[in-house]
Amino acid sequence: MKRFVIFIFSALMLLNGCQSYTKLEVKSFEIEKIDKLSYVENEVEVEVDVLAFINNPTCSKYTLKSMNATVYSKNQVEIAKVISLGKSVVLPRSSMKTLFKMKVSLKNPLSFLLSGSFNFDALSKETLTVDVDMVLNNGIFNKIIKKRGIPLDKIIKEVEILKGGDK
Repeated sequence: MKRFVIFIFSALMLLNGCQSYTKLEVKSFEIEKIDKLSYVENEVEVEVDVLAFINNPTCSKYTLKSMNATVYSKNQVEIAKVISLGKSVVLPRSSMKTLFKMKVSLKNPLSFLLSGSFNFDALSKETLTVDVDMVLNNGIFNKIIKKRGIPLDKIIKEVEILKGGDK
């Protein structure tokens, strides 16, 4: 009997852990506040509060434990970094606004602008790529998500499509 109870408990934990985080949808987002602009070690840093409208049709509560993103130019030069500040929670079976606090760092913007290699084409959304590392927790398990080389224009288009689907 003890083995049966352990088996049932393990199966329930596994099923709960397999809830598909891919069903989470970011319907829209807006920058709510920009704060603490500073220039530190050749970087411009700013804290940003982003309010995102997220649909969670699953029965799991998700917590974004951490998120790091790096933006690269066409030549694979790191131009910005985005780091989450604190955790953000999305409740189960909900459509809600969730606050995400982030720190955005622009890497050495003055030398980049003053260099002879500066080119606005190198900064177009079609040529910028993003690497993202996230840790999502559903109450039991952590899901580590790593995406590399995502074109920035693809991210923007997906958000625009989701916003259009809201109308």
